[in-house]
Amino acid sequence: MFLLGRSNTIVESIGSATKGILKQQKTCFKETPPIPQSKFTFLLFRNLQSVPPPQENVKNGKFNKTFIELFIGAHLKPTDYTWAIEESQRTMKRMTELTNTEYPLPRLTIVSSPLGAGNDAMGGLGLVQIRDSWMEYPKFVYTHNLLVGQIVQQWTTNLLSICNQCTQKGISLFLEWILASELSENENEEFGRRVDETRRRLFGGGGEAGIVGSTNPTINQQQCIERSAFSLHTLDSTFGREIITKFLNLLFSKYSWVFKCTTNSELSKLFFEASGGNKQMQNIFDSLFNSKIYLTPLIRIKVLPLSSILNIELNNNLTTKNIQIPIQVIDDTGKINKLILNSSQIITKLPIIVSAFLVAKPSSFARFLYNVENYIHLIECLEPTKCPSIKQISVKDAFEDLCWALLQQKLNPLEEEIPKWKELFKTLNSKGAVHNDCACCMQTETEALKSHCRWTWLDKCKKIKMLN
Repeated sequence: MFLLGRSNTIVESIGSATKGILKQQKTCFKETPPIPQSKFTFLLFRNLQSVPPPQENVKNGKFNKTFIELFIGAHLKPTDYTWAIEESQRTMKRMTELTNTEYPLPRLTIVSSPLGAGNDAMGGLGLVQIRDSWMEYPKFVYTHNLLVGQIVQQWTTNLLSICNQCTQKGISLFLEWILASELSENENEEFGRRVDETRRRLFGGGGEAGIVGSTNPTINQQQCIERSAFSLHTLDSTFGREIITKFLNLLFSKYSWVFKCTTNSELSKLFFEASGGNKQMQNIFDSLFNSKIYLTPLIRIKVLPLSSILNIELNNNLTTKNIQIPIQVIDDTGKINKLILNSSQIITKLPIIVSAFLVAKPSSFARFLYNVENYIHLIECLEPTKCPSIKQISVKDAFEDLCWALLQQKLNPLEEEIPKWKELFKTLNSKGAVHNDCACCMQTETEALKSHCRWTWLDKCKKIKMLN
């Protein structure tokens, strides 16, 4: 093997190096000190160019209080990147509105730079750095996410210090969902997509209870952050954006630039104040943010239209008191009922008038199971035109929770109900409403053994009691 090494440093010594029958030359170079930051910065900026502000702003004389300067690679076309300045201006304006706090600096510098491995974006107060390879592809959604996320953190990371890092980063993530969705073509659809993806990731662990917290090695740090963001979404969906905005206003007005970290108990008091002194709302906040239980409750809803009674059973094996779960159920007429379940109440019977069927909105961190009759009615909603009052995401989540329950053997039907369940499975399979292992297990054994589902059936489905 012949190796050629080159260096621009001073040669210290040259000698021969023999390895086996090969004669090689060994060159040693003198050690050099690390490049000073000032020189590295000079080299970096030599390969960058600034992007002028959008012409529309120049003509109208419209500029934010904070001037945004953007530097991109010298090989790129500056006029193709005015979008980054415009998005940054809109994001900063919305952050000012949501927090009621002006950005503290007159200038924000955004640099497209070759960041180290593992970092797609980073920054500090007044500086945002985004990996150059991402900035070169502005059509990627992830590029816009990085930019919005870093600007959000100009407020949440630099102005605030919250003791629980999951809570602090969860607030950042929730604000990123809001602002990135507002910049998209369809705000509601984009926000729903982000929330739905997070819910699925959080449920991916099987839904068992565990201890939550940044110091617990059994809970993924990203899961902890996403759980906090989803909790804010639950409060937002249940009580409205106005209360969340008041909460953020109070948080930044009272705890910006405070030289101590803010505890979750102090956050609870802020939410109590934002809610107008509503103790029940504060209890729900505490349940979501102060509970040490990482819980995915299983809520069984039995809809009985004839008797107008909604049976709700909260299944968990926890002894922790006062875990409160806000849920929203919507029936086929579009009527929404907001309910608060307490973990101490195992079975709740509620007198609600249900026209034919209902479904829970996927805004709570819980799985929902229904009686077979409710699922049979819900099949109609697989065609959006037949259920205009119910969003497709709610229908999709209902059948995904059903799949989870089937594979985890959580359905536990009465013996006389099993034929109805099997007929339901057959219909769902024929309509393509279920996928993967769930679709295989909803086939009959004869059908499965003759198809690509053979090994799935033998390995998983055969163990499910109600299928045999």
